[in-house]
Amino acid sequence: MFGSPLSDKLTPSGVVGGLQAGYNYQIQSFVVGVEGDLDWSSAKSSRDVNWPVFDHHSTNLPFFADLRGRFGYAFDRFLPYVTGGVVVADIQDKVDSPTSSLDRGDTSTGWTLGAGLEYAIDAHWSVKADYLYMQFPDVAKNSGGYAFKLKDSAQVARAGINYRF
Repeated sequence: MFGSPLSDKLTPSGVVGGLQAGYNYQIQSFVVGVEGDLDWSSAKSSRDVNWPVFDHHSTNLPFFADLRGRFGYAFDRFLPYVTGGVVVADIQDKVDSPTSSLDRGDTSTGWTLGAGLEYAIDAHWSVKADYLYMQFPDVAKNSGGYAFKLKDSAQVARAGINYRF
């Protein structure tokens, strides 16, 4: 999607897989907890652009990890919840202009918010689905006489299986 003649928006897509660990504490029907994830991703996107300012843009998100608080309300076996915390990601952006190339390949720290639903199959196993929105600080760069502002965010929808001790 293009925002203005001097901007470019890529929408990467791919598969995410990883590990999660956490701790929950239940007070009557209220559940509070903390969980952390370590995820690897194939999310990437690339596009050739026929503009005078730049002619190619690519982005890649190979890894991210987060530590989040979680708050929910249990309805029998169902647990709808909201979650939020800090996220760290390896963000790789590359913009090629007619006169130079600009690379951003670094680990960036941002924030994440989301929501989900967990269903307890039995005393130890549950299945869940959630959505996370991740926002990272903008990075301003100058290259070849052009000023670039890289604005990175990600949206992740995922499903998983949990084992509770």
